[in-house]
Amino acid sequence: MNVDLNLSSMYSLIRGTTSEIQKLECTLRWWAAQYDRKGGGRDVFIRDGDCLFVLTGAMIWLIERGDFRKERFFTEPCPVNLKYQAGCLREAEFLRSYQAEACVAALSAHWRRGIIEAPTGSGKTRIAAGIISLGILHGVTRWVYLVQNKNLALQSSKSFEELVPKMLLRLYQAEPRHRPTPDYKVACGSYETTQPDILASAGGLIVDEVHSVASRTRMQAMAPCRAHIRIGMSATPLLRQDAGNALVAGVFGPVVYKIGMEVLQKAGHLAKGKVTTMEVNHG
Repeated sequence: MNVDLNLSSMYSLIRGTTSEIQKLECTLRWWAAQYDRKGGGRDVFIRDGDCLFVLTGAMIWLIERGDFRKERFFTEPCPVNLKYQAGCLREAEFLRSYQAEACVAALSAHWRRGIIEAPTGSGKTRIAAGIISLGILHGVTRWVYLVQNKNLALQSSKSFEELVPKMLLRLYQAEPRHRPTPDYKVACGSYETTQPDILASAGGLIVDEVHSVASRTRMQAMAPCRAHIRIGMSATPLLRQDAGNALVAGVFGPVVYKIGMEVLQKAGHLAKGKVTTMEVNHG
């Protein structure tokens, strides 16, 4: 088989004989069934004669599973001193311990794709700022942060304008061998407002509420993106009730970091909910 693994595209291409392609179709349907038993691999792959267009996240799974010889493929090594650098942001109180761990997990994920699962209130915007700052330190200077609407995009943009320069200053102080990068850009937008040329020029993509990207319109909106780093974040990334779970994992890869509400409540980072029962007299 001839495999074109395109880490900068939504789909990768596999060419082979009819029997080889049919076998891969069955394998991919089985993979999709892990996320949704009724999905049947819908849109995870597209058959065109003896060619198979496969979502790159699912393609990576095929390689890791051993369907292709690993030595034919390569990945960029994990950035050097990544744990130390994230630790510097933690010590400077830009990040909490679990937020620093999430940043490391995202940027050291195999093939640079992964999903961070964290509850509402865990500070996912701050995690995103840490990922972006560490990415800029290592040469990825164009980032896109996709959110649900314009208001969230504006809030996120203000947060990044405040946090990213301060984080970078701390990182350059800790790592003087890295020269400051004056030319970097972080674009925050919704699926409707982010221009295709901005997506096409990005080296890193972070998507909030990543479970929502399975809709056809949002998949199409992301299609121009050429980012080789793709990170999704959500409290419930793979709890959809349709075939969308397989699409989310097919684009962004597996969950690489997970922290639950109970852990954050126990650590005092989230308040515990309180339920009060009241009697109402309608008389």
